Amino acid sequence: MLEEKAIEDFKKYKIEFKELNKLHIKEINDYNENLIKREESFYKGNKQEVELVVKSLLERLKYFYDSNIYSKIVYDENSKTILIQKRVPSKNEICNIKSVNFTKQTSKLWLKFLSEKEHNELYTDTIFQIILKLTSELYSFFPNIIDNIIINAEVEDLSLQTGNLEKRIILLVIIIILVEMER
Repeated sequence: MLEEKAIEDFKKYKIEFKELNKLHIKEINDYNENLIKREESFYKGNKQEVELVVKSLLERLKYFYDSNIYSKIVYDENSKTILIQKRVPSKNEICNIKSVNFTKQTSKLWLKFLSEKEHNELYTDTIFQIILKLTSELYSFFPNIIDNIIINAEVEDLSLQTGNLEKRIILLVIIIILVEMER
């Protein structure tokens, strides 16, 4: 009696498992078909797909400061141009400490700071490195999708006039790829 019940339960669970497995396989196939359609749409230069993929890539890029903020990503299908508005660090977010010394006798730390000129050079180099890395990544991942890149480097800094945090564009970079025409 107990064996018959166990066999009956097993058959019932086996049927349920087969039905659930069929549903799961159907979900996987639907998902894969959707991915293929989206991939085709991306390679055709569909605006929404390109913006979504570019945003996903850019959010995964690692910088030495904590700012993967993109306030705007817009793709133009006709000109194959992507506009990116990217938050970059303000000058105050870039460390200006040149060296740290510690003396055992007095148990004190001595900080040596960069000069204003050195700090400005470091800040400028940092911003350009960010822009170059961003551009390099975009072209290497999307060589046939993007022909032009426009990057607005945006900084959020304290306004000396109002005392409020304000966003302002400190650098506009336009990069155009010249494609050699086939003869």
